[in-house]
Amino acid sequence: FFQLCTKLADTRAGLVAAVESDFLTWARADLPRRMAARNMVSFDGLLTRLRDALGGPGGEALATTVRAQFHAALVDEFQDTDPTQAEIFQRLFARDDRWLFLIGDPKQAIYGFRGADVRAYLRTTQDAAHQFRLGTNQRSVRPLVAAVNAVFERGPDRFVVAGIDFDPVDAAGRTDEKPLRFAGSARAPFRFWLPESDAPLTIGALTDELPGRIAAEIARLLNAGATIEKRPLAPKDFAVLTVANKQARAVRDGLSAADIPSVLLSDGSVFDSDEATDLRIVLTAIVEPARHGLLRAALATALFAQSAAEIDALTADEHAWEKWLLRFQSWNELWRTSGFMRMFRTLLRDCDVRPRMLSCPNGERALTNLLHLAELLHQAACEQRLAPSAVVQWLATRQHDESTPAEEYELRLERDDDAVRIVTVHKSKGLEYNIVICPFAWGSAGLRKKERPRFHDSTHGLSLDLHQPPAEDSAHGAQREKLEEQTRLLYVALTRARHECHVVWGRISKIDISAGHWLLHPPPPAADPLAALADHADSLTPQSIREEIHAFAAAHPDAIAVDPFPDPTAPPLQRPSAAPVKIGARAFHGGFDRRWRVSSFTALTEHRDQELPDYDRAPTAAEFPETPVPPAGIHAFPAGKTAGISLHAIFEELDFTQPTAIRGLVEHHLARHDFNVAEWAEPVSECVRQTIAVELAPGLRLRDLQRAARLTEVEFYFHVAKLDAAALSALLRDAGVERLSFDSRHGLLKGFIDLVFEHDGRFFIADWKSNRLGTDAQAYAQPALRAAMTQHRYALQYHLYTVALHRYLRLRLGAAYDYEQHFGGIFYVFLRGVDPAQPELGIFRDRPPLSRIEALDAQFSGGKDSMH
Repeated sequence: FFQLCTKLADTRAGLVAAVESDFLTWARADLPRRMAARNMVSFDGLLTRLRDALGGPGGEALATTVRAQFHAALVDEFQDTDPTQAEIFQRLFARDDRWLFLIGDPKQAIYGFRGADVRAYLRTTQDAAHQFRLGTNQRSVRPLVAAVNAVFERGPDRFVVAGIDFDPVDAAGRTDEKPLRFAGSARAPFRFWLPESDAPLTIGALTDELPGRIAAEIARLLNAGATIEKRPLAPKDFAVLTVANKQARAVRDGLSAADIPSVLLSDGSVFDSDEATDLRIVLTAIVEPARHGLLRAALATALFAQSAAEIDALTADEHAWEKWLLRFQSWNELWRTSGFMRMFRTLLRDCDVRPRMLSCPNGERALTNLLHLAELLHQAACEQRLAPSAVVQWLATRQHDESTPAEEYELRLERDDDAVRIVTVHKSKGLEYNIVICPFAWGSAGLRKKERPRFHDSTHGLSLDLHQPPAEDSAHGAQREKLEEQTRLLYVALTRARHECHVVWGRISKIDISAGHWLLHPPPPAADPLAALADHADSLTPQSIREEIHAFAAAHPDAIAVDPFPDPTAPPLQRPSAAPVKIGARAFHGGFDRRWRVSSFTALTEHRDQELPDYDRAPTAAEFPETPVPPAGIHAFPAGKTAGISLHAIFEELDFTQPTAIRGLVEHHLARHDFNVAEWAEPVSECVRQTIAVELAPGLRLRDLQRAARLTEVEFYFHVAKLDAAALSALLRDAGVERLSFDSRHGLLKGFIDLVFEHDGRFFIADWKSNRLGTDAQAYAQPALRAAMTQHRYALQYHLYTVALHRYLRLRLGAAYDYEQHFGGIFYVFLRGVDPAQPELGIFRDRPPLSRIEALDAQFSGGKDSMH
């Protein structure tokens, strides 16, 4: 039975590996097809397409064109390249008549997780005609440079992989340079922390203890009255380098417990923070304020910090509970009417969230995360026009996204004027710190359980073994490459310090293959260095490790020293008492140009600033008179801003040539904006179908318009030297715009054009209007449309759009641009009234005369050339 179970498990593992392999093969071929169908290309796609183009028909002609523009290429940080990029540069510039300069240090190639491949660097540079090396360290003091040289000279192949050599370097400083002093004396700058116990340390105990010991040692050094560069040592002089974000957070907590200021420089995502979870709970309760369970959960978050006893007491205090309920209801209403950010700022103010969070441990970090999250949610709500419930869903989706965070989602830096820096080794590359502590140099290079080995082989290059368990050769190759990269990581960590570097070391249980063992206790030469390292490290005891490290330090007494593990019960940081400083506000004696502002169509017609695309308001009585005939279909669809937002979003995302996608897109946006999907999906879908089918002009239908021929939600800004209501009214009187009233101004004019598209060499503007003018299509005849256009002064809007497009085309097309030839006109599409059988309904068409557009352009530019 046992044999059958074993055979079944092996068969299952093989089947899973086969399915995964087939999936990867299919995905590699199908992903480019899907992206091409959506007119999309990834960054990797840009590179592979260029490489393939250079290697395919016409590749030499393409290379010749590039070389005609550039006689030389200089690539910095080339150790972080990948094979595709290396191949591109070789094909373009590795020639006798061109120059290719590659600047890099393979010892610092630590970004394999991003696709970098140090082997691509080694292959590319091995044939270089000239190689130049920097032999002087401009960062570290002379004894510290000597110590790092000694660490990396202890044996051959210090970086495991052939081709990466270590050349000792000199220090740029003076021989007698000793800027860091303790009690008036200098000391060896490279310091090992070694436990004095004869029992091996466990990973768990070491991970738990190190944050407290680090905090104690930093406090001891700060209390010792040390000076650095003739000033007192301060927290900002220390940096703790970790391998993982989890370790960084643990060190931060240890420093916080010791009341030592610290700042965490992490590439983790702000969506992984506790503040993201708390904010999602609070926003969920605001979206549904009537659900008492959600409200209680929100009160328990750090934003409100109500204890369990306080929340329980609300059950018996009806007045206090009603007060909280009304608060959440008011925030709900404010969110729906004035947007997310207005609601969020009101919440912070109403409940004193800022001072309360800042008074807590790591309060600056927590508040920084909270404000960062609010900014991201506000941006998403504006750009995607999300209803409150959709904002909460957007946040939840980002919290469950396990991919590498986008740059704007990475944790931001809190205040760091005098704080210990906590940073991952990857983030520290290229930076320098006065004193560096490396507490996790003992990390294992072994494979984790169920880890899929990634390794290079001579046949396929970078390979991935999907079998469980993996093949022995695969596991061996992957472990060797992990040891290579871990050794480079340790090199980067040990070379960040200017004055001192502290390294935690010792005998740690279950860790035999590590960069620390490879460098500090090199194994004897062997055909299989990995096996030799494992055997040699396994033979080491706590005592033998201490003896070797002490002997190593004795051989370099001015550079290397050994310290016992810091005592976590050492006295806390002693803060000098500072006399109170009286502060005051600096007087402002300047002035403001109050006539300079950013204006828009809405600002000019409604006397209020508007930062977002304009959407349609709820109808007035004149727009939608009472009628005995009840509206049906799209005519019954609710009016107002939310309806306009949802319809705009549908047309923005829709591929007009794919009518089968309409229903799914409509259902998605109706649900996002809290409409009844079952009731409105078909009427709205039919409205969209009719809109893309109607003939806007002879032979012009949106359903024939490819994505490449259109721009959606085109945001523009252009300079206006002077904007005067009377002058603008006079120019637009013939278009039906009169009696504009706004203060004379200058500055910038901005706007959003719903759709700009090209057809048969002519460019058109389309604007979606969801205004409800009646209960059937006949209510959208031309007289009614002209009345609506006049009432809302839409003629001013499309003349501003036309000037913006006129300036844009003049820049893009240059001397070939001709308004009469290239501009086709504008379409204001009143979506509820569109009928393909009656194209005169629902669509207002115009093409402003060139003389009027040029007059507007001249007025806006103050008589100057608007090209500038």
